[in-house]
Amino acid sequence: MTETKNPDCGVCVDEDPASAPQLSAVSEEGSVEAGSGGLTLRRLLLWTLEPRLRLRSLLHATDSARGLRGGALLSALYQHLQHGSPSSEAVVQHCLARSAAPLHAMLTQWLVHGTLTDPHQEFFIAADPTVSDHNLWHHKYSIRWCQLPSFVSAAEARQVLATGKSLNFLRSVCKLKTPMDEQDTIAAALKRTTVESLFSHECRGALQQLMEVTYRAACGRVLQEVLEQQQLLTHLRALRRYLLLGQGDFIHMLLQVLRVELCQPASRLYPHNLSSLLETAVAGSNARFDHPDTLRRLDVKLLQVAQGDTGWDVFSLDYHVDGPIGTVLTAECMQQYLMLFNSLWRAKHMECLLSDTWKQQAATTKLCRHLPEVQVVVHGVQLLLSEMIHLVHQLGYYMTFEVLEVSWDALMKALDCPDSLDCLIAAHNTFLARIVKGALLDHCSADVRTHLRSMYDLMLRLAELQTRLHGGVAAELGARHQKVQLEQKRAAEGQFSTSAAEEETEKQRKHNFSSRFVTKLKTELKILTQTYQDMVQSFLLMLAAHDDDNLQQLSSRLDFNEHYLRRDRRLRQRLTFHHKRKSLGGSKAAALALESTDKSDGLVC
Repeated sequence: MTETKNPDCGVCVDEDPASAPQLSAVSEEGSVEAGSGGLTLRRLLLWTLEPRLRLRSLLHATDSARGLRGGALLSALYQHLQHGSPSSEAVVQHCLARSAAPLHAMLTQWLVHGTLTDPHQEFFIAADPTVSDHNLWHHKYSIRWCQLPSFVSAAEARQVLATGKSLNFLRSVCKLKTPMDEQDTIAAALKRTTVESLFSHECRGALQQLMEVTYRAACGRVLQEVLEQQQLLTHLRALRRYLLLGQGDFIHMLLQVLRVELCQPASRLYPHNLSSLLETAVAGSNARFDHPDTLRRLDVKLLQVAQGDTGWDVFSLDYHVDGPIGTVLTAECMQQYLMLFNSLWRAKHMECLLSDTWKQQAATTKLCRHLPEVQVVVHGVQLLLSEMIHLVHQLGYYMTFEVLEVSWDALMKALDCPDSLDCLIAAHNTFLARIVKGALLDHCSADVRTHLRSMYDLMLRLAELQTRLHGGVAAELGARHQKVQLEQKRAAEGQFSTSAAEEETEKQRKHNFSSRFVTKLKTELKILTQTYQDMVQSFLLMLAAHDDDNLQQLSSRLDFNEHYLRRDRRLRQRLTFHHKRKSLGGSKAAALALESTDKSDGLVC
């Protein structure tokens, strides 16, 4: 057997051993019959017909493979395999088997050991040596689609990629010397497969089954390491309790110990002071019973300080992740967790602020029994404060029960039996995407988020107004009480209770209180109330026009007594058929339109 090579495409071709005896017999017979005149052109044409067909098949194959290499070359050869001539098919199959031998060797090595020996970049799996082990799963290995043979499907390529990537993940990231117990058995079974099993339909079943078994074994070992050894679910629950404010007693204690510190300007905060207060909150709540490794990862983080920021604006909790769990909880995911914490922390701050304001307002109401000129301001503060408390409570209910709890339940169901680490990562990313969207932190909800923050600023202004009202009322009552005591003391001593000058001073003070202090508060409260109601009306319109049904229902709950509906009839749009079709979109809208058309046709008939 001799071997020839096409210099243009590098296809290795062996001369068919079955054709050599035939050609030698033809030459001998021709030489014998040549003397007797028996050799004719027709006989020669007939004898060389099959060799010429083989040569023509080789010509077509080499022309289609010209300039190609690796998997692209195998794809070019494979398209000539489906041929009506058995001899041409045999030639192409022989060439394809010899050309696919390196692919079979690299595939076996990748599936068994997770290593690549591909100096000419001909394999359909590519590796980036510049990527560190920290980003191994996401960025180091990828599919080189231009080198994927046509007889290997995209699903099989992803399966092969995940298998070798899992072995490298176990070895490099998890630091396991023996990634799989079944490695020797799988290696022996793969070595028994032939090159033809890559592209031959008759032999392909055994190789596909081996690839499936190897994939299941590698992915199962990775999931066992991540879920059991690294305790991923423990870290996810810790993120839910601390960064998503799921543990109420800890969050309440943290708010109490941080209240004084966070009211200062942000430039005066120091991380070591906040860390000690965090330890105090942990010790004063049920968080102290948590796993020590979880508490070790919990820390304080200060965001970038802008001019005028207070501690409430820059404070954030942080959770350190490293090792294999960093593959699931990537830096991008942790950034989203921090963003969610800031949003939830701001809402929790508003809830506590309004609660303290309500307590102070109740005390102010008792003090104002003998100050009728302040009753109007006190009543106005009560009404506006009730509206704000209702808004904050409904937002808290929406975030807790319609976003966080529903998304967490879906995540737990997805993590019951994941097929691979990729499925686990996809489930976690879906969980994060749902709560980011539900918390109005996505790009589509930027206007809604801006309105909500503006309403938070109005709540701060109301708290400040109530503080000034309480201080002014307390000072006025103290002055009046002091005046009465002074008069009683003088009367007991037999003196005049007051003088003309003191009466004039007292009259001027009362006039200043009623005409300046109270009038100024009335004006500020009126402006604040009008501004807040306008902001709420715009906020409800944005929620009513949102594509999310939960946000539309939130708009209805916020306007439970239809106060804002009477002010703006556009809020009824969320109940109309047109708006429902618009919010559904896509196939659902088409189905609704088709259903309405069918009903109208039925009525016509």
